[in-house]
Amino acid sequence: MSDQVVNLKAAKSTELAPGFRGKFLHSERMSFVYWEINKDAALPEHAHEHEQVVHMLEGEFKLVVNGKPHVLKTGDVFVISSQARHSGTSSGKRRKD
Repeated sequence: MSDQVVNLKAAKSTELAPGFRGKFLHSERMSFVYWEINKDAALPEHAHEHEQVVHMLEGEFKLVVNGKPHVLKTGDVFVISSQARHSGTSSGKRRKD
């Protein structure tokens, strides 16, 4: 995908982990995901080559990065470094980018 407009409402949603549905948009060097997360859904620990930016649009999410917990709330932005081990748990049906 490059130099094009994508309507998020029309983008296909994929369940990556139980309770984590995302609309994935990819370019050559970046991925953007708009998440819908169910209450108490748990994201298994994982790591990946690319950095990740989490932007909480609403709600609360407990993010654990390299063993350190962070409670993210509406309006918070958190940058996860490349190869950082991370996991998390939602405290309610919320979205995150």
